[in-house]
Amino acid sequence: MLYAVDDNFNIYFGTRKSFGKYNAILADEHVSLAVVEEELDPLRVVDIQGSAEIIPEEQTQELLQWFIEKNTSKYYVKDAEDFVMFKIKPDGVRWLDATSGDLEIHDIECKG
Repeated sequence: MLYAVDDNFNIYFGTRKSFGKYNAILADEHVSLAVVEEELDPLRVVDIQGSAEIIPEEQTQELLQWFIEKNTSKYYVKDAEDFVMFKIKPDGVRWLDATSGDLEIHDIECKG
């Protein structure tokens, strides 16, 4: 999943209404996003828990332009008729880091 992060650590992503992710978020706004560094050894992962909210249609195009500037990867779903964007507001972040040889876990509370 492609995503972009703003200065307040909100995470933005897009999907299609025909994808399962869309209906799952509508049914339960609580989400978790895990990002693993490309190299698995040593393991370094950030796990973000939060709430997802749909971006109103009238704000989608402006946000999409910002998103594309932040994440220059090819974005296949952006031109679909049923394209929608979401914003994840983090409640908590867990950082897992094994660079020392031992797995260290750091929980970070996010202030809304």
